[in-house]
Amino acid sequence: MENYWPYLKAATQIVPKDKVLFWSGVFNLAHQYGDYGQRYVTLEDTLVGYLANSITWCGQSIDPGYNVTRCPNWDDCPLEAAESFWAGASMAFAQGAQGEVLLMLDGSNPDKPAYRRNSFFGKFELPNLSEKVTKVSVIVSHHLDKPKIDVCGSGSLDLLETDVKKRGFSYVCHDDPLAVMHLLCAEDPSSRECQLVAKHMHGDLDSATVKPPTFNKAQEFF
Repeated sequence: MENYWPYLKAATQIVPKDKVLFWSGVFNLAHQYGDYGQRYVTLEDTLVGYLANSITWCGQSIDPGYNVTRCPNWDDCPLEAAESFWAGASMAFAQGAQGEVLLMLDGSNPDKPAYRRNSFFGKFELPNLSEKVTKVSVIVSHHLDKPKIDVCGSGSLDLLETDVKKRGFSYVCHDDPLAVMHLLCAEDPSSRECQLVAKHMHGDLDSATVKPPTFNKAQEFF
């Protein structure tokens, strides 16, 4: 990882206060929600992340010392060159965060909990948040028409709250806020959830039918 520090130091930029967005398992949704750096800034929106995003590389013993065509899978070689880079980049990104930071997670993955201590956020970002950070605001997104496996206040999100508060930060968690539902429904307007919301908004569905917990508090909190 230390081989990347000269680049990380030279290319790291200051992100405005209250604008840092971390994510895990929701690459596309997180970047849509952040409006690709216009509303919130992800690591991939910075110069450090932008230049390396979508590139796969690994080291090799012969010249030129790296390979961009054939590399082991991250699961087969967890300490390979690309992951080492992203680990360092994640640490540097987290160290520069200030004020309230946002974390977006996937609450519908049956194979992985929304929060894991061995995730990039758990290993490299949360431990490197400085005292300049005041709050960690979590958004848990759920796939339309699929079970909600992890929700705020239970399971891995309960563990996340514990880990965040241990580091002295305040914590708040929201399941599927309205802005996220808008993005999801724009992609799949025919889903059951989106159809019910649309009917309710047009007065075609009794208010008692659409219960707020079904769609998780539809509120904007920024």
